[in-house]
Amino acid sequence: MTARKNSILSVISVISLLALSTFIIAEDRQDKYSLKEPNGVAFSEIKGHETWQAVAPSYRTDKKEVRLILGNETLVKAYKEGTPENGRPFPEGSILVKLG
Repeated sequence: MTARKNSILSVISVISLLALSTFIIAEDRQDKYSLKEPNGVAFSEIKGHETWQAVAPSYRTDKKEVRLILGNETLVKAYKEGTPENGRPFPEGSILVKLG
């Protein structure tokens, strides 16, 4: 009986931990979009950046850190059409994000 009780307690513990971690992850995602950087940019302005295309790498010599620059669909389309070399500015709604 003791082994069975230990098994049941183990299963209950695992299920509890999974439920708690799911709650924490869901809460964390909700909070992420309410955050604002000191320069005024809000995470809500770059919602969906996790699926944006990589545009270029960036290396910070002061922190010895490689970062990835992502662009939204508007920016990537303009870049493929020759902006900025064609003399046209990036269109309204173009956004770059640097992940570090």
